[in-house]
Amino acid sequence: MVIDERTGLKAYIASEDRGMDTSTELVRRMFEEAIEKGREYGRDVREVDLYEALRLLGTGLHCLEGVSCVLNLTSFDADPTNL
Repeated sequence: MVIDERTGLKAYIASEDRGMDTSTELVRRMFEEAIEKGREYGRDVREVDLYEALRLLGTGLHCLEGVSCVLNLTSFDADPTNL
């Protein structure tokens, strides 16, 4: 397990500058796309845009739920040599 020294989080969660896909990046991207599809639905009133917006929102929320589960701070040991 790799811990980002700057954030104190597991690297795959919030270390976007390390050249790896991260959970926070996925959540941000899903929410941005969901907002855009919601706006398209508001302009064009196409149900396919509404369904896509809701699917993207659900994907983002599901990932966010997973992030909150792995951020259980009781799983971290105060001694960094034990990582």
